[in-house]
Amino acid sequence: MKHSSVKDSCSHNHHSLASMIEHTLLGENLSEEQVILHIKEALELNVFGVCLPLAWVPLAKKMLGHTPQKIITVIDFPLGQKSASAK
Repeated sequence: MKHSSVKDSCSHNHHSLASMIEHTLLGENLSEEQVILHIKEALELNVFGVCLPLAWVPLAKKMLGHTPQKIITVIDFPLGQKSASAK
């Protein structure tokens, strides 16, 4: 019977945890460079998905379309004060 080492256990736990995280970058005036770096970091970390403002979804789709990572966005963030029809 093979015993797993602490290192193996930590690696497995890291992967399990990362697969549940939405790597988030929200804010105004984000540059394309910031978004690209954020998406690349998400790929390196092997997270569940990337959460970005709606305007950056096409870029995320281009970069993540061939990967298992999900693309997540928000509407009317952060205040949520727009009417339902405006959303």
